Amino acid sequence: MEPLRTSLKPGSCDDGRRKMMEDYAAGHADHLEFLARELEMRKLVPTAASAAALLATPRVGDTRETSCHVCQDDFEEEDKLRAMPCAHTFHQRCIFRVLSVNRLCPVCGYQLPADDEMP
Repeated sequence: MEPLRTSLKPGSCDDGRRKMMEDYAAGHADHLEFLARELEMRKLVPTAASAAALLATPRVGDTRETSCHVCQDDFEEEDKLRAMPCAHTFHQRCIFRVLSVNRLCPVCGYQLPADDEMP
């Protein structure tokens, strides 16, 4: 993306404003990429129930995460957890609720198969 063009001259007292505008333009491009990914993810396709049932069931402490990315609650010893093939772990109730409407990992976008993609 081309930097913003302004009438400010280098060394002027408005250098701070120029830097702020350039940072905003760079951030705006990143935001547009984020929005495009979000729109792609909104093409909601539920996960095949048979694929969701095969998710690993790790124990608390055996995961790289200490909390669920869906509900933001910390994992407790008695919680039932499920791990996606991408290794992101969630509360079972949280990830099953998400996968019932969308087959993508909420963290990285890993796709589980839909019903029509299962053998």
